[in-house]
Amino acid sequence: MLTDMWRILFERVGRFDIGIENSGEAVLETARIFHPDLIFMDVCLTGRNGVEIAAELEADPVLKSTPVLFLTGLTREEAAERQVSGRHMILTKPVELHEILACAERFFRVPMLEAA
Repeated sequence: MLTDMWRILFERVGRFDIGIENSGEAVLETARIFHPDLIFMDVCLTGRNGVEIAAELEADPVLKSTPVLFLTGLTREEAAERQVSGRHMILTKPVELHEILACAERFFRVPMLEAA
């Protein structure tokens, strides 16, 4: 239900093609098909750990430069203890759309907040 809510909010912004995967086991396969510019991912996923998946993304020749924005219920310190790479960003839930768009702006260097 949460991913559906985020999908609707991002579609409202109108600048994104959204792909959703709720299974940690299928994230890499879906990313290889979808070729995302940015991945929003929880640190704690069903089946796989988001940090492990991010490491596999970095090892993939096609996906290695894809940034990951972690949305997590863990504190920043807990997420850091899981060794999240410095080039990825972490937002602690609950998070609002404008916070996510501000982070996306950092990756794309394109203003997005006025559209939200």
